[in-house]
Amino acid sequence: MTRVSVAMAVRDVEAYIDEALDSVLEQVGPDDEVVVVDDGSTDTTPERLTARGPRIVLARQPHQGVSAARNLSLDHCSGRFIAFLDGDDRWAPGALDRLVAGVEAHPEATGVVGRTDEFVDEAVSDRAAAGLRAPASDVLGHFLGAMLLRREIVDAVRFDPDQSLA
Repeated sequence: MTRVSVAMAVRDVEAYIDEALDSVLEQVGPDDEVVVVDDGSTDTTPERLTARGPRIVLARQPHQGVSAARNLSLDHCSGRFIAFLDGDDRWAPGALDRLVAGVEAHPEATGVVGRTDEFVDEAVSDRAAAGLRAPASDVLGHFLGAMLLRREIVDAVRFDPDQSLA
């Protein structure tokens, strides 16, 4: 049985997708899978994903929003644990092992949340206009990329496409 499924919903992330995938592929083991749904990218993201070959499970859909893309990625996941990562984020080395150790140490828990370092792409010149704040280090990661959830909780709850961001 697949240990961990990493669910990635991506759209127009050509500048970041290689680094995001590298950060995941360096950590997943032979009993893990990486499921990527391309949500109608219009840049070179699809070509970059195709170039990864069999290392990822790839699905595509016309643009429907991140919630629909995440739901489709979950439909393809077979792992006992589900992790998420956006195409413009990356995992720190060893993050997956720490998350798996945490959830396995607490069988009563539905999942675990790790810590994170935030970062802002230096190419973003007007951070205030982009609505960005100064990044923080070693903060509790209240976002999907810092979580590892048991399959049962993910099967019970899906993302609401009506609440989807662009």
